[in-house]
Amino acid sequence: MAKKVAKLGDVDAQRHVGEYYREGRGVEKDLEKAVKWFQKAAEQNDADAQNKLGLCYQEGHGVEKD
Repeated sequence: MAKKVAKLGDVDAQRHVGEYYREGRGVEKDLEKAVKWFQKAAEQNDADAQNKLGLCYQEGHGVEKD
């Protein structure tokens, strides 16, 4: 359900779907997909998603470490 709402642009759902993929909660763990969803929420100025995205880059989780 959350993924469907996330695809419609709901920022909270996008961040939550990112968390699901990052943790493998209810879906297969996929850090690249987590980054994708964090990015979508971050682009809508969601501070929590921006923080999570930054941590992905800092740690190199799903993206090249930067």
